[in-house]
Formats: sequence, C-alpha cells, structure tokens
Amino acid sequence: MLDISFYDNRAEVDVSDYVISNEWELLAQPGIRNVRYYACCGDQPYPDLTFTLRMRRLSAFYNYTIMLPCVLLSCLTAVIFWLPPESPAKIMLGSSMPFCLCDIVSV
Repeated sequence: MLDISFYDNRAEVDVSDYVISNEWELLAQPGIRNVRYYACCGDQPYPDLTFTLRMRRLSAFYNYTIMLPCVLLSCLTAVIFWLPPESPAKIMLGSSMPFCLCDIVSV
C-alpha cells in the first residue's frame, strides 16, 4: 500500500551534510528504485529504494601515517649495525629504539 519514491526525483544520496574525510573520497552515490512482485501476493507491487556509496581510499593518508614511520624506523635500526660496538652512540640509539616503537604504535 506504500508507494515510495525518491525525494524531489533525485536518484542519489543527499550529501549536503557530508563531512569531507582525509582518508576517503566520495565518488558516487546512486540510488535505484526496484519494484518486485511476489507470487504469494498477486499483482501487488513491493517497491524499495537501494542506495550505493562508492568511495576510494586516499593513499596519501595511509603512506604518511603507516608506511613512512615504518620505513624510517627500519632505516634507524639498520644504522645501529653500522656503528662500531664500542661507540656510545650505538648504546644511546639502541636504548631509544623502544620509545620510537611506542610512538609509531600510538599513531
């Protein structure tokens, strides 16, 4: 008994209140109106609205927050092996590595 349709004949999601994200880009938001007839109910139509959101993940956010710190930490770890064993800088750098790991995990 209920015949639903799009508001103002716009077959898309209303994104007027959408907040732009740093991690995701909204590509499309189409809507489709489907009308189904079931064998049990005769000629009674059953309409529904199906909305789809297409989004793309921005790689810059991922690269700067995950990949860059991991690469820098790996390079810093390699520097420890290049320093001579008797160097005080090696001990100081080796003891500060757990703090660097904690900082990356908290990001």
